[in-house]
This record gives sequence, C-alpha cells and structure tokens, in this order.
Amino acid sequence: MSENQQEICPVCLVKIVGGDRVLFSSGPPGTKAKLWARVCQYA
Repeated sequence: MSENQQEICPVCLVKIVGGDRVLFSSGPPGTKAKLWARVCQYA
C-alpha cells in the first residue's frame, strides 16, 4: 500500500510518508497542508 512509500521534499528535506503524513525534524507529525502553511510552499 501507499503507507510504505516515503518521499523527501527536495526543497526543505522533510519526510512525507503515506501520501499525506509529514514527519518534521522536530515536533509531532503533520500533514502536507501544515507543511505548506508553515514551512514550505513547494509541496
């Protein structure tokens, strides 16, 4: 399934797993929407 797939943002280098779950370098996991709003508008 897609849960095993992992992407890494080429700009901010966060890990994106399971399609929409984002693993930040610190703090709790979030979503692509939080990534876009707070960190990286590339995603």
